[in-house]
Amino acid sequence: MSSQPKFVDLEQAAQFLTDLATGYRTNEVAVVRNPSYVHPAFDLYLLAPRRKTVREQVIGIVKDMDGTTTTTEPLCIHSLEYMVRRITGRMKK
Repeated sequence: MSSQPKFVDLEQAAQFLTDLATGYRTNEVAVVRNPSYVHPAFDLYLLAPRRKTVREQVIGIVKDMDGTTTTTEPLCIHSLEYMVRRITGRMKK
């Protein structure tokens, strides 16, 4: 297992993120804005490659909310509802 540096400059950070995205075969990143009292102002998350349809024979879907704090819980609940509605085709209430 290779050791990752604890600190990098901006150019190295950009290359690190690019290499990570390439490894996961994705080219999209979610920019999630945090509440004004949370630092940093936003977080970046690599997104899995897009799918046009849900895989056949999906038996279940799991969403991990371990470690959710009071500042992120509403976002997690909304994300869970949105994901279930998208997958089941029930976007309208």
